[in-house]
Amino acid sequence: MALINCRECGKQISDKAPGCPNCGAPAMTSKFMNLLVIVQDVPRKWQPVRILFRPDDFSEFYEVGTVAGRKNGGDDSLNSEFEFGDSVATLAIVKEHKGEVAVIEVPVSFDPDVKHFRPITIHMNRFGAFQHVELMPGPSKPTRTIGVITPLPSFGDD
Repeated sequence: MALINCRECGKQISDKAPGCPNCGAPAMTSKFMNLLVIVQDVPRKWQPVRILFRPDDFSEFYEVGTVAGRKNGGDDSLNSEFEFGDSVATLAIVKEHKGEVAVIEVPVSFDPDVKHFRPITIHMNRFGAFQHVELMPGPSKPTRTIGVITPLPSFGDD
């Protein structure tokens, strides 16, 4: 038996406990899956788009990386292994430009059938507005557009 910190209240609890005896938060069952986050068409001269992740409803968001975009001399994707909790995880994509901030949140379910990575593509238009998000379950399953992003502010073309 090892002691871990409760993700809700921070008190030490047993790693075998089903939940925290202090605050009642359920214990998180760790599951890992690789996600490939692709942000297409980050406009030239923009700050990198920040990628944040929350493993489940009981956790806080934390930053996992940034995507600068090819027009800015960087990559347009981030490939990393993520730890999932018991509920649906959330990926947040944050863009900042000229003091304006826009955020989209993408719910991501753990899929035990994903062997290599699960691609998620965020499309932006030439003005930097988020257009839509595609969640691709895997190579043998069809792409599914999970939402058209409207209306979010678009910023002037530089």
